Amino acid sequence: MKIFSLIIPFVFYACADATSSINVRGGRKLQEHQHAEPLGGYSTVTNFNDNPMIVEAAQFVFSSLQQQDSNSNSMPDELFGTTTKATKAKTIISTYQIIEVSQQVVAGMNIKLTMLFQDGGSNCVGACNVVVYNHFGEMSVTSWNKQITCEEAETRLAETEKLKLTTAGDDIDNTVVVLEDFSNPVHTWTEKNDPVMGGKSTGTFSIQNGLGKFVGEVVDVPFLHAPGFITSQTSDHKVFPDITSCQALQIIAKSNTNYSGYRISFGKAHAPGGKSFAFGYKANLENVPTGDDFGKVTIPFTQFTDFWDDSTGDPIHTCQEDPRFCPDEMTLKNIKVLEIWGEGVGGLVDLEIQRIQAVGCNDSQ
Repeated sequence: MKIFSLIIPFVFYACADATSSINVRGGRKLQEHQHAEPLGGYSTVTNFNDNPMIVEAAQFVFSSLQQQDSNSNSMPDELFGTTTKATKAKTIISTYQIIEVSQQVVAGMNIKLTMLFQDGGSNCVGACNVVVYNHFGEMSVTSWNKQITCEEAETRLAETEKLKLTTAGDDIDNTVVVLEDFSNPVHTWTEKNDPVMGGKSTGTFSIQNGLGKFVGEVVDVPFLHAPGFITSQTSDHKVFPDITSCQALQIIAKSNTNYSGYRISFGKAHAPGGKSFAFGYKANLENVPTGDDFGKVTIPFTQFTDFWDDSTGDPIHTCQEDPRFCPDEMTLKNIKVLEIWGEGVGGLVDLEIQRIQAVGCNDSQ
């Protein structure tokens, strides 16, 4: 269980059942009354305590509470249970915990947090839902709503912690949407070699015995004295299933070599100000199993970015540092192109793939 502490305790008096915009003075520059038109519904975020963007949003909520008028009566008494109006303004909290998180891609990102607040003795003094709007790095609290009793909050927190323990080490693949299964392939796949400045990297892609086989070698581009790339991609125009409710991409595969330059990308998005030949959202394929056994490699969508270096494949700006570079709803509705890479690292490529799928999807998907 992770508990985030504030060095100096402060007065807790927010979470009103109303909509407001808070501008934190002396901190990050914010725009008051700044609202974004929703582009889609909220999707659940898992592993939120390890997500820098979520952690920053929660810490921002704490800072926002500190800035509010200590005489405000905007918070209902029932949020504090038996605490009276006369004493609620003196309630001191020093820690908080995140219970649940969901996010919505807009012109930026709406982050809805369910938070529990505690005093110095780890006693609950209040809980509520709060929405933080991340407008490309600038944050504002747009609403405090739905007060939650301490009893309910602590029960939900215990359930969340129990779920973490029972699923530790497992993938979030309880509900999946298959994008390609090579035992019954839907798409046509085409291999491409590095054409840049006389690139010498070569490879092949074939479907054999229910497996997609990506084999080749990445070598230096003579003119650049740096490794090039090979890639295998879908080359038809068949529609992919909608994965807007999903949380991550997962590939079930193994590598017959210790190659460390595998990457995966999807879509055709191009970041504003991005590199000329960098299209689609890309992420590294790390810890691909080697040897006889296939394994699952799961990559949260927050690890994909469309702002990557077209000469190395490495990210330049990540989704976590700026939501403009996160996979957008339009792409997730139909990714159009799915692509596997050997890029930016010299060596022998030998990847065998059983299936590629989106995981952590809503049951209604």
